[in-house]
Amino acid sequence: MLITFQELKKKDVIDLATAQNLGKIVDLIINKGSGQIEKVVVTGKKNCFLSNDYIEIDYACITKIGQDSVLYKKCRPKREEDECCHNPVIDCEDE
Repeated sequence: MLITFQELKKKDVIDLATAQNLGKIVDLIINKGSGQIEKVVVTGKKNCFLSNDYIEIDYACITKIGQDSVLYKKCRPKREEDECCHNPVIDCEDE
């Protein structure tokens, strides 16, 4: 399934652990070298200065992109490193 950024930014991001609506997607952080999406930038709650705080979440922690929302499950880095590229491997927590 393909989705455009215009469609993606209309969706709410829901944290599966807390059932909290984190906000809407406003930007993507893409690795220039690999072309892979690394992070998704989400509007947070308004702070006391009436501006949004932004939340960066790892794209690897997105579990599903649905019709109305994007489901997110907090990930944690594994202790061992990936042998081929020596970067920490992201592993979604089992609950």
